[in-house]
Amino acid sequence: MTLQPTHELASNSTLKTTTNNSGARKAGGRFDTAVLRTGTQNRQNNQIAASTMPMARVSLDTLAGGQDFQMTQKSHHAEQVKKNSYHVEQYTLRFVGALALLIDRMNDCASILRSPVLVLHGGKDVFNSDSDVRGFVARIPAGTSVTYRNYPNAYHLLMYDEKKEAIFKDVERWVDKLRKNRLTN
Repeated sequence: MTLQPTHELASNSTLKTTTNNSGARKAGGRFDTAVLRTGTQNRQNNQIAASTMPMARVSLDTLAGGQDFQMTQKSHHAEQVKKNSYHVEQYTLRFVGALALLIDRMNDCASILRSPVLVLHGGKDVFNSDSDVRGFVARIPAGTSVTYRNYPNAYHLLMYDEKKEAIFKDVERWVDKLRKNRLTN
């Protein structure tokens, strides 16, 4: 089943079960995109949607309410979908609910990190602000090796960015440093 966004009252959802001619039951539903967003206010709605119809599928387009987001300096999400062989057309609500929980708990997870951490962020990423990412980094315990790189003119898909070579070079330097530290300790 595919869910389509509605433009009814925020966090409105309806669920109905129908029986077809062969007697098979089919769940149907309509969800406002706000139901599937992350955040404290929607945590309960995310989990209700995920547990009510866990195998129902929803596209990123539906989750975005039809908005097309800029993903690199020269491309938007709709263009990247066509280029990316790893693109998934639709996700189950169970997956979306689990992802929402992970996002909501991201800062809590930072406080238990003990291994070296590399955080890369595009300053024009529409999904995470620089202050959100810096807040995550700030919660990583003192004594844990943390490297934070912000690329002010980059968007969400850093590996497809115009400056991807510099980004890959930063990752390479971080891995080399990590390898050297492990060999000398």
